[in-house]
Amino acid sequence: MKSSSATKELVRRLKEGDDDETVRLLVERFGPRLLSAAMLICGNATDAQDLMIETLQRAVRKISTFQEKASFFSWLYKILFNQNRMAWRKRSKLPLIFTDEVPDVASDEPLAGSRLDSTEVADGLEKAIRQLSEPLRAVVLLRYYGEMNIEEVAKTLNISPGTVKSRLFSATRKLRELVPTEFKP
Repeated sequence: MKSSSATKELVRRLKEGDDDETVRLLVERFGPRLLSAAMLICGNATDAQDLMIETLQRAVRKISTFQEKASFFSWLYKILFNQNRMAWRKRSKLPLIFTDEVPDVASDEPLAGSRLDSTEVADGLEKAIRQLSEPLRAVVLLRYYGEMNIEEVAKTLNISPGTVKSRLFSATRKLRELVPTEFKP
C-alpha cells in the first residue's frame, strides 16, 4: 500500500515543522486506525488512548527518521508496537500492590437478551485476539485491521513473508479455539 499524495504532503509538512494544523491532520487521518489497533493490544480504552497518543507524539518527534521506502502507516504501526513493548517493560519493573478492597462492579441493568448483537461479537473477537501471543497478534492486527498485504506486514515486522503466512495460519487456528461457539457463523 503506497502512500497517497495526501500522506506524502503530510509527511513533508511534518518534516518541515510540526505546526498545530499538521499535527491535527496527522491525528485525524491516522488516529482512529491506530486507536483500534491499540484497543486490541491493550484491552482497555484508557491504555489504548495513551498508547495511540504516545505513538503519534513519537512519530512527530522522529519524523526525520522516516524513510519513504515503506508506507507511512506501516511505520506508525511499528512505532505503536515498540511503544507497547516499552510500556510493558516499565510496568514489569513496578512493584505489585495488593489491597483488601474489592471494586464494585454490580450493575442495575437487566441481562441482555438471548440474541447476540454485533457489539458482543466484536467484543468476543477482540478478547480472543488479546489472548494471542504478541507475534501472532501483531500479524493479525496489521493484516486485517491495518489492511496491509503480506509483504507490508513482513516489512513492518522485519520478518519474511513466509513467517507472516505461518503466523497468520497459527493465529487463525488459535482463534478458532478461543472464539466462543455462539459467536461463530
